[in-house]
Amino acid sequence: MPHTQDSLSPFTSQITPTAWGQIAQLPQEKYLALEERLRALANMATTGQHPVPVPSRGVEVECSLSFVVGDLAALYEVDFQARVIRLLEVARRLPMEPPKAQGGATDTRASAG
Repeated sequence: MPHTQDSLSPFTSQITPTAWGQIAQLPQEKYLALEERLRALANMATTGQHPVPVPSRGVEVECSLSFVVGDLAALYEVDFQARVIRLLEVARRLPMEPPKAQGGATDTRASAG
């Protein structure tokens, strides 16, 4: 059975100019963690463990996905035709703390009357 180009070329990762602008202010260890996660996603896709369903022949699927690294949320897309995992956007995510109890927060002022 002959190999197709798709079976020979690995997925790669790319960072868009928008995402570069967002990660430029990050400490190096956070950038490296993002880069490692993108590389892992590209390796998964290359070995057939696609992070999204594989599109049917002739049908183009556009899908944005996300992952979390520490306090960062990253939005990415999988481009099957170009065989690229593309980082689109990076933002700090809100802290995941439970709501604080509001005990004693009622209004104790006497009503004027």
